[in-house]
Amino acid sequence: MQSRRDMRASRGAFVIPFLVAGCASGYPYVWATDLPPAETDGRLRPSDAVTVQVTGQESLSGDLKVRRDGTILMPVVGPVQVEGKTSIQVQKLLIKKLDGIVIEPRVTVSMSQTRLLKVGIIGEVRSPGTYEISGVDNILAVLAQAGGLTEFADRSGIYVVRSGAGKRVRFRYEDLTGGEVKSLDFELRDGDTLVVE
Repeated sequence: MQSRRDMRASRGAFVIPFLVAGCASGYPYVWATDLPPAETDGRLRPSDAVTVQVTGQESLSGDLKVRRDGTILMPVVGPVQVEGKTSIQVQKLLIKKLDGIVIEPRVTVSMSQTRLLKVGIIGEVRSPGTYEISGVDNILAVLAQAGGLTEFADRSGIYVVRSGAGKRVRFRYEDLTGGEVKSLDFELRDGDTLVVE
């Protein structure tokens, strides 16, 4: 006959694994591969810089920094709101703004510099911590900076947690190393935390 202490110990042995297994899937997430294309587009933020080329108009061309208020200061045109826009969207916007100032304006816009972002990484990586990354660095680059996954890491349990957005995006290590486009092109933001289970 089991003693009361033995019964408690055997009951605990069943409860603990159940709780641990329940923690991993207890919060909602979306797979990176299921995100719409808009979630992976590179968009301008304050302190980024763009190169603007207006064909035949040297005085309207050059490198412009995105200011704190999300604008670039374009000669002749003035401030232009670009925060949250892609290079292509800014190009179309500048063509409209220059129409009437320049005859048939031809404009190209490319991102020339991205500001450094701070991203945290915790869990089963060799060197957890906070890392400064370029805005063009992807999750695979951040994992490499943190020394890679440990032997205990769940290779399909890699998450990006975005503060304030209540969002968790899940990744598979094989998708990242295999070149799956949505996973590799996912845009990290300042203050994101990468969690490796």
